[in-house]
Amino acid sequence: MVDDAARPPSDDAGDWLTLDELADASGLSRRTIRYYVMSGVVSGPRGQGPAARYPAAHIARLRQVRRWQDEGLQLAVIAHHLAQGSEPERTRPATPPPAATPPDTIARSPWERFELEPGVELHVRRPLTTAANRRVQRLLELAAQLRHERS
Repeated sequence: MVDDAARPPSDDAGDWLTLDELADASGLSRRTIRYYVMSGVVSGPRGQGPAARYPAAHIARLRQVRRWQDEGLQLAVIAHHLAQGSEPERTRPATPPPAATPPDTIARSPWERFELEPGVELHVRRPLTTAANRRVQRLLELAAQLRHERS
């Protein structure tokens, strides 16, 4: 018996995309999309593994979330407002409302590991500010450039 969750959505259910297709269409990395799913700003895929598919409507939401982050809003604030069905206001301070994040999740802080080259790793504790995320991205770009220069 085949698990329905592992089956890809049928074609008549609307437009569905693989993670790679969603990343290409939204201009975001696969890692960022997975992080947004984990953060609750978009729903997870339908199905698992190679059969996993995302609704095409995620493209617009992912782009909007990225714009809000570029404006300085924290992901927790964005997720809270999206869950409430409202749009974040840019005039508010970029801190989540008290009830936005349950206390048990405040203490948790996922670490992300980047291998710069064999034996050299960068560990980043999430979440970061938008400015800090940009600096980390720049570090990763510089590390990749250095690797290519040595090749």
